[in-house]
Amino acid sequence: MRKGFCFVVFLLCLTTAALRAQEAEHHQPAPDIIPRFIVNGFNAYRSVGPEAALKAWSEFGALEHSKELADQAGYLHQVQNLYGPFEGYAFISSRLLTPRTRILYLVLDYERGPLFAKFVIYRSSQRWLLTSLDFNLREEQILTPGMAQ
Repeated sequence: MRKGFCFVVFLLCLTTAALRAQEAEHHQPAPDIIPRFIVNGFNAYRSVGPEAALKAWSEFGALEHSKELADQAGYLHQVQNLYGPFEGYAFISSRLLTPRTRILYLVLDYERGPLFAKFVIYRSSQRWLLTSLDFNLREEQILTPGMAQ
């Protein structure tokens, strides 16, 4: 009887640990860290494609109709050709440079590999806006030294 009870307790502990690990893996940061327009862009990327994501990210900002966005769309298509379909994203870090300027570091997950991203956002009087966007397959081109440890 006692062995059976210990076995049940052991199984419950394993199940709880597995569920917590799964929750942590899929956890996204609070909305105050990643503005809603960035999250909306990732949702658009997953359901429609890179152009829809870039449109959501650049809306109202200085990049809204820039050539840089067309170049980024082409790059994201190349990444999809290399790594397969976009599956999701994960938050790495955030740096608050000033009360109105923040840098977000994220990783975009594809079927066969990661893409590292840096979003520079600016708080206007009305909303957060994207001012700069950079993607790279090599983490050292996006992340600052010591960040990936």
